[in-house]
Amino acid sequence: MKSKERIITMDKQIIENYRCISVNQLVRAISEGQNNSERFCFIIGAGASVSSGIPTGVTLESRWMKEMEEKCGLEEIRETAGKLKAGNILEHDFEEIEKAWEETKRSGTPLPGALYFDIYKLRFFPNHRNGYHYLENIMINKNPGFGYHPLALMLADGTGNNLVITTNFDSLVEDALFLYTDSKPLVINHELLADYAGDLNIKRPIIAKIHRGIFFYRLLGEDKKAETDEKTASEL
Repeated sequence: MKSKERIITMDKQIIENYRCISVNQLVRAISEGQNNSERFCFIIGAGASVSSGIPTGVTLESRWMKEMEEKCGLEEIRETAGKLKAGNILEHDFEEIEKAWEETKRSGTPLPGALYFDIYKLRFFPNHRNGYHYLENIMINKNPGFGYHPLALMLADGTGNNLVITTNFDSLVEDALFLYTDSKPLVINHELLADYAGDLNIKRPIIAKIHRGIFFYRLLGEDKKAETDEKTASEL
């Protein structure tokens, strides 16, 4: 592994290098924590699904920008973006998106994750149901990678480490539990169910999806997206 001063995900620094630990250190910390009656919550993002063949948000951003540029041309997309921004559908000006895209093409720097939902809205305008089906199709027939096996066992071992919080739309955690354990998870696909995440009486695995599950995402009003994410995160 190359030495780095910090770990960068998308456009935001999230973990300082000294916080990155080895597998042995992780196993020891969890084992000792369990002996001291500590409970653990597991937080996972798009990187956890890459080994299963599901692209990250960064990959999708670039793919969608390339498709729009080749099929429609940036001039047409710029005009559409102006209308959507005027209607408060987009959060960012297209000038910001276009500048980031040019930098990505020039240097290979990933597009900022903050632009993901705006790029999604532009790519699948005017019928965002196509975006829902697009995401569903890239998740079809994908199986949990190796890392999901120990995660599933820990969630189901009855020690209280039964909560996963994820930004992912996929069902790989659920699939891993069905494959490797006899536990049936409680999946929190909607913020109205968030209160159950903190119920200590629930012993089975709990999977809380910050951005809602794939079957609920397309029902979410665009103007309520940020509000819902903030509410769900607060509840969790």
